[in-house]
Amino acid sequence: MVSETGHSSSEAPASLSAVRQAKAIPSQMWEALTSGAIGMHVFTWNDRDAFTGFFLREKGFGIVNQTRLVKDPVYWNTLQAFRRMENIRANQLFGGSSNAPKDIQLFWSIASDMGWNRDNVDNGHIWGTLKRLGYQSGIIYDDDFENGAFTNAPALLLSRCYQLSQAHLDRLVTNVVTPAIGATARRICTNSSRRTVASPQEDEFALCASCLKSPATGWAFPARRDHYARHLTFRNATAQDIAEWRAAFEIFLKKLTWKYRRPLILKSPQHTARIRLLLELFPARNSSTSIASRMPCFNPPATWCARCCAGTPCNGATWKSSTRKSWNKAAKCMSHFLKNAR
Repeated sequence: MVSETGHSSSEAPASLSAVRQAKAIPSQMWEALTSGAIGMHVFTWNDRDAFTGFFLREKGFGIVNQTRLVKDPVYWNTLQAFRRMENIRANQLFGGSSNAPKDIQLFWSIASDMGWNRDNVDNGHIWGTLKRLGYQSGIIYDDDFENGAFTNAPALLLSRCYQLSQAHLDRLVTNVVTPAIGATARRICTNSSRRTVASPQEDEFALCASCLKSPATGWAFPARRDHYARHLTFRNATAQDIAEWRAAFEIFLKKLTWKYRRPLILKSPQHTARIRLLLELFPARNSSTSIASRMPCFNPPATWCARCCAGTPCNGATWKSSTRKSWNKAAKCMSHFLKNAR
């Protein structure tokens, strides 16, 4: 492959484009050779003054002016790069060389092709950054992935993974994400317990995923970290934010109660900053009752049970009782509620 490279001195912002052109062209000449191209050429020799208006960017790709006068310093930088290649006999150094082992592999699936135009730009930016940092990158496609090629490099880069097929997503979780998390967890855990993506975790992450009203959302959007920090105590949050958080929290507890049919233990440190809000959600039965003892005993509102319990609301004892009869009654209430909540 013979590579083409070029930068314009007439694109916006005009004050920086000439400086960028002079530095970027020699850099990309070397990058082309080190990436495996058998040669490269610079686009283009001279500027083209005929391009104006919307196409002004096309005017300044030359390393000399349209009058053939030298453009300083891009001409001299390019000339110096070619002379250095001659001095070190680059054609002999790169000839017959082998591909270096990959540090990072980009998985591009045919399922992602619908978003190719936009994502190709993003991938190009990431790829160039990794190259400049000294990493060797490679691309694997569906057949490579299915044959286990994702194990041939220490890191796997996913592009538009939300468009991947279910089979590929399942294999990523089973063969890539879970072993990686397990290996990391074994290095940082204080004990030797096995950790996977299915291991118990703080319920704050469930709230973050369900309603975004969580300071943990700021980890994904650091530029707005301060905005999401208000969801720690909710003191400065809007009434709508509080209502959405309460609704998400309640449905989350109801689902867990339905699934496990036993008292819940919640251990998110963030709840320590929400004591006032939690007291409103789980009123004290007496002054000696602690929040920790009340929260696991989640009492469903009477509106859940009016239909399936013949108009008799379920009380706290119904949910806290360990008898099969009480739990079956509670499960019936929960089933009716979830069906109507969809």
